[in-house]
Amino acid sequence: MRRFSLFLIVMLLLASGAVFAQEDDPTVTTSFRQALVFAGPGATYRDIGVLNPGVPIKIIERNKVGNWVHVQMYDTDGTVTLDGWIITGFLNYPDELRFSDVPVNPFLPDAETGSVESGVLVELYGEPLVGGISPTMRSVLEQGIEAGRDPYLVTKIGDSLIVSDLFLNLMNQTDEILGPYDTIAAAIDAFTVVDDSIANEIGMASFSVLDPMWAQDERCEAGETPLDCELRVHQAGIAFVMFGPNDVRSMNEERYGEEITIIVETALAAHVVPVLTTFSVHPDDELYWQGINLNRELVRIANEYDLPLINLWSAAQILPEYGLDEDKVHLQNSGFTFLKYDSGHEAWYGMSLYNLLALVTLDDLRTMIDDIETNEGAS
Repeated sequence: MRRFSLFLIVMLLLASGAVFAQEDDPTVTTSFRQALVFAGPGATYRDIGVLNPGVPIKIIERNKVGNWVHVQMYDTDGTVTLDGWIITGFLNYPDELRFSDVPVNPFLPDAETGSVESGVLVELYGEPLVGGISPTMRSVLEQGIEAGRDPYLVTKIGDSLIVSDLFLNLMNQTDEILGPYDTIAAAIDAFTVVDDSIANEIGMASFSVLDPMWAQDERCEAGETPLDCELRVHQAGIAFVMFGPNDVRSMNEERYGEEITIIVETALAAHVVPVLTTFSVHPDDELYWQGINLNRELVRIANEYDLPLINLWSAAQILPEYGLDEDKVHLQNSGFTFLKYDSGHEAWYGMSLYNLLALVTLDDLRTMIDDIETNEGAS
């Protein structure tokens, strides 16, 4: 069986003589497969050992997302024999494990850039998997609420990478299984996702979302771009922006940066928070370095405008095939049509990982929106 019962884990602890404070501690578990152990929460850190399946370990802390955990293994006398970080998705999850009870390490970055040889890649690895929400975006949220926008409504602006209902739209269902990721439950409950975005279509690119010729929806006004039309029609307060494969093959990074900047400035002018995402690129792709350069533009723009940035490119480096499907372009799906985080899918499938990163970002936004509404109520 892929998941060990808590009883079996306890038996393993007793058999091995390992010393733990509590045998029924939900942070005590095993891995279901052999896993490399790293000095920090990412594959750019030095690997320091191997954790074999079935060997008891204790979860000490986690990264912000929860997809990496710091674990320790002990000898019979309580001596720590292995101390490092592994991918969370390789673990058997005890039923009572909740990441809200596991402290977040506030010191280690998501990547060790000193081990990265390419200065270009250092720029990407240097960004966290999920950035925080800036005071600038708080102002945008406040302005959006004043303008009548729904801060809990999320729309998508992008190409075929995010057009699938498997990205974000699964939040609109009620059949999620979160496993230890109780930290994203409040975001799922709080937000609704637009299911018919006018600015998210197969074949769309960063330039075509700004072209009125692509605004074929009957709800769009004459001369209105798909982006303007979407921002007007649905009145969402948050927009996930993701353009990649079509742009890599049709423009250079300078043009891409110009188009993304227009999209960002249009959203901000409409009092909408744009969330940018770096996209995964397979090293075998002949346009790999062009994809890297486009991702660098996303990082630059996010930093320039104080935007939320999801670093999917960095997060997906450890996944099989970089989280990509057979076409080496689109994110691989788990096959499940609901949010499922009780069996480690975020360590195997790009779409599962992206949804997790997006939900952590939305939870940060939810916290800020709650604070805005609390302060408004007190004034």
